[in-house]
Amino acid sequence: MKDKNNKQTKENVDKKTIITRIILIILILIWVFLVYGFSNQSGTESSGISRKVAEFLFDSEEIINKAEPIIRKLAHFSEYSIGGILFYSLFSTYDFTKRKRSLISLGLGIWYATFDEIHQLFVPGRSGNLVDVIIDSTGVLFGIIFIRVIFKNILAFFTLWCYNT
Repeated sequence: MKDKNNKQTKENVDKKTIITRIILIILILIWVFLVYGFSNQSGTESSGISRKVAEFLFDSEEIINKAEPIIRKLAHFSEYSIGGILFYSLFSTYDFTKRKRSLISLGLGIWYATFDEIHQLFVPGRSGNLVDVIIDSTGVLFGIIFIRVIFKNILAFFTLWCYNT
C-alpha cells in the first residue's frame, strides 16, 4: 500500500511539473512576442512611448529630453530581466545544477538579445546596437540573480517555518 501511495505522489509531482513547464513555456512565448512587437515598432513609435513615460514623470522639457533615452535603456533592461526570470524558472523544473540553469538561461537570453538587435536592423528608423545587446544581457543576468535570491529566501523561510511549527 505504501508503494502505491509513493507512486501516486511521484505521478502527481510529475503532473505538476509538466503543468508548471507548460505555463512557463507559454509565458516565455508571450514574452518573446512582446519583445518582438516592441522591436518591430519604428524608431518614432518607440521613442514616442519612452517620451510619454518621461513626460509623465517630469515637468521640465530639458529633463524630459535627457530622461527619454535613459527610460528606453531601462525598458530594455527590465524586459530582459523578466526573460531571465522566466528562463531560470523553467530550467528550475529540471534536475540541473543552479550553475547549469543559470548558464542555459543566460545563453538563451544573450542569443535572443542578439537576434532582437539583428531584427531591428530591418525595422525602419531602428538600428541594431551592440550596447543594447549588453544592456539586455545584463538584464537577463539580473533576472537570474534576482530569482535565485528569491528562491533561496523562500526556501529558507519555509524551512524555518516548517521546523518551528
